[in-house]
Amino acid sequence: MSEHWISGIDPNRIKYYIDNLKALLDHGELFERKAFIRSFVQEIIVSKHDVKLIYAMPMIPSVSESFEEEVLHSVRYGGR
Repeated sequence: MSEHWISGIDPNRIKYYIDNLKALLDHGELFERKAFIRSFVQEIIVSKHDVKLIYAMPMIPSVSESFEEEVLHSVRYGGR
């Protein structure tokens, strides 16, 4: 791996996320793995001699972001 890092990116944090993603792909349920792959793969182009994968890198949330549990707008009171 290259030793050139972008300022402000912690290599240990990147390794943590990579390890988690690898664990998901290695041990996750089929629907979890498919959902993860579909979240960043935009297109797969197959030609006679090669395959091209068009993708966008998954974004890592910043430490300052907070995640709150929400109820979908389509769910009414009482779950109906």
